Amino acid sequence: MEDMRNKVVFGGIYEANPSKICSSTDRINGYDQHYGLFVPVFNQKTGKVHMVDTYKIDMYCNYENAIKKLKQFSESGAYTISKAYSEYYYNSSPELTESNFHLFTFLGNLEDYHEVSKRDYVEYEDADKINNIYLGFEWKYPSGSYLVKNGAKKSQLRILQGLNYLISGNCSFHTFWDLEEFEKNLKKYEESESVDEESISNFKKTLEKAKKYLELKEEYKRFCQELDSRS
Repeated sequence: MEDMRNKVVFGGIYEANPSKICSSTDRINGYDQHYGLFVPVFNQKTGKVHMVDTYKIDMYCNYENAIKKLKQFSESGAYTISKAYSEYYYNSSPELTESNFHLFTFLGNLEDYHEVSKRDYVEYEDADKINNIYLGFEWKYPSGSYLVKNGAKKSQLRILQGLNYLISGNCSFHTFWDLEEFEKNLKKYEESESVDEESISNFKKTLEKAKKYLELKEEYKRFCQELDSRS
């Protein structure tokens, strides 16, 4: 029988449907405490590899230290496996076998990624990023981590789309510190014709709305100042 340690990436993260690979107990609503994100853990006592739902791992550290901890599971993790099995509503640490290996989808080696803000995340291509990653219990609650591949470059079009989203959706409170960048990128894409006409038209409308909002905001400010100055 093949050693399952040779088939997994320790320090990597996998996605799976808990209801298909975790055995429930007689507790009601047993599947409500999970992320559906699993990491391989080696049981040094039995020589077997288990996949543990990250919801069951206590992880209160930064991203780099979290990866170190997950990689250490390649040598020892019997306690983590036992804890995930015994202290929660259902067994969220199933043994990895040839028959269930296909149920786990490999998302990536965490060493190949780094954390970014949600604001930066939208500016990368889909192939270079993964989101909603929880490396431990209540990790980055409620949205998880936004990860981008090391060395990935931002997409100029995604930058424009991200700015468009921020500006169009937040006119009531956005400060528009990035409005100049938006206009500069819009002009570049308009000249290069690398973006379809409908998108360019929508981006232009957003720009006009934002400028009008700022204009009305300043007008309202002057109105209030004049009103307050009256004796």
